[in-house]
Amino acid sequence: MPGSRRPALLLALTAVVLGTATAGAAAPERPAEAPGVRSEPTATALPSRPLEVETPFGTIRGDVILPDTAQDEPVPVILTYTPYSVLYQSLDPLRESRADDAVAAYFVPRGYARAVFDVVGTYGSTGCTDFGGLGERKTAAAVVDFLAAQPWSNGSVGMIGASYDGTTAIAAAVEAPPALKAVVPQVAIDRWYDYMYNDGVRMTLEDNPTGLADPPVDSPLDYDVLYGVVPPYPSLTSDPAGTAAVLADHLNPCNRVENQRRGYETDPLYDDFWVERDYRALASGVTAAVLLEGAWLDDNVKHWGTTRFFSALPEGEGAPDKRMVIGQWSHSTSRFPDAQDLRLAWFDHHLKGLPNDVLDRPLVESQGSDGVRRQEDAWPPAATREASFRLVPGSAGEGEMGAGGAATAWTDLDPALTEDVVLRRLCAVTCARFSAPPVTEAVRVVGSPRLDLTAVTDATSTHVVPLLLDVAPDGTARTITRGVFNSNQRHGLATSSPLVPGAAWSASVELWDTDWTLRAGHRLELVLVSSEARWALSDTTRATTRVDVGATSLTVPLAPL
Repeated sequence: MPGSRRPALLLALTAVVLGTATAGAAAPERPAEAPGVRSEPTATALPSRPLEVETPFGTIRGDVILPDTAQDEPVPVILTYTPYSVLYQSLDPLRESRADDAVAAYFVPRGYARAVFDVVGTYGSTGCTDFGGLGERKTAAAVVDFLAAQPWSNGSVGMIGASYDGTTAIAAAVEAPPALKAVVPQVAIDRWYDYMYNDGVRMTLEDNPTGLADPPVDSPLDYDVLYGVVPPYPSLTSDPAGTAAVLADHLNPCNRVENQRRGYETDPLYDDFWVERDYRALASGVTAAVLLEGAWLDDNVKHWGTTRFFSALPEGEGAPDKRMVIGQWSHSTSRFPDAQDLRLAWFDHHLKGLPNDVLDRPLVESQGSDGVRRQEDAWPPAATREASFRLVPGSAGEGEMGAGGAATAWTDLDPALTEDVVLRRLCAVTCARFSAPPVTEAVRVVGSPRLDLTAVTDATSTHVVPLLLDVAPDGTARTITRGVFNSNQRHGLATSSPLVPGAAWSASVELWDTDWTLRAGHRLELVLVSSEARWALSDTTRATTRVDVGATSLTVPLAPL
């Protein structure tokens, strides 16, 4: 990342973690539901105290702030396990406690202990940075166990955090420590491969218009070089020699070379390195109650990390409680007006056992593209049906998307395309378009569309970027969702198979989850290109790909409004 962008990154991450980021679209005001019995702010915060947890991976250091009620009765703990302490300290060099934050200001007076610990290998903690791996998972669980065993703890621990701070909450949850009763991961990563790559294509963000997020192109470089090297500020330690020892430990190369190599590959394989960092695959073993907060407009941690982890969590009798809220904002905590009430009710119920109505709320609350906040008992909604559109070379009839006689092939040329070029219809040979007839009634596109593609390419590899558009009667187009796909991984992410130039090949490409309202008179349009510079690195083969229209279809999940 260029040095000129670092101040913007610091401010952006602060906004994300403290919940002050500007929303992409304002959530409609909606009265909070009656919470029932709730913790009231009657306690006083005691001075912060430092803590250390010895683990096989290193010494994990942090701070805790207790309410004065803990002197008479044990209290639950709300933990954040973070690599960002260097960021927070940079913004407030005089602070004396990691735990002195907005979460503490709200929850400690309500009878909760607030703990913040540094991720293994970062800031005050020793050991090797592990970039989402087993070391992070195990040390997160060890901190949970440690906090639950303290004499001032009631044995129940919750976790909360945004971005990486929410990712470590998921990492702890898949380890299933018994004391971890509830987590609130906010815009968090559930599968590290999906953060770095999308179906074999390296994610990036060359032109970030919001300025709200640190794009994946900077990871794992930021993590290993910035968060994994800088030691604690003197204000957080009374032992200068100890600080020097931490810095010396941080300068250990550890596995940084491997992290960098695996984070920047052009044809990555999903192997043991990524399996270890695939929390979604371990979701069935989660025993904590999970309240997920996601963002449909997130240009950093993609929103389908929230929706797909929610779907992967266990369901049915005996399964832990789960809920998901997701709305029209960028890389930020929930912007719903009752978001903090819901978090408090979640922790009150699961950490204190207070009776409230939190489990009477719907499983999912999603604010779609029309700004409406809808409540669902399933995701996608139970009324969702799959509509299949067959691609045809001419005009489209019912159940078809037609090219209208235009070309059904595209060529990957310089410069790499952006969606703006596609939306303004400035691409010709670089994209192929297929349009469906207008809808007669408004309908909701909700879930993950799928392109079942058969094509012929004149090179040994290409990328396929399907863009699903909403086209108004006046021709104005907006992107509903997109996908990115590496043709060499058409047989699965664990293998790479070059194409045979001139031979047909097939693949299923899953587009990103969405919640979009297609209004009456609007139509769906599928655009196929090989690059989208805002989101993913481009293929360099400059291939031409022709669609086999008779053998290609698009499946779109639709639900009534």
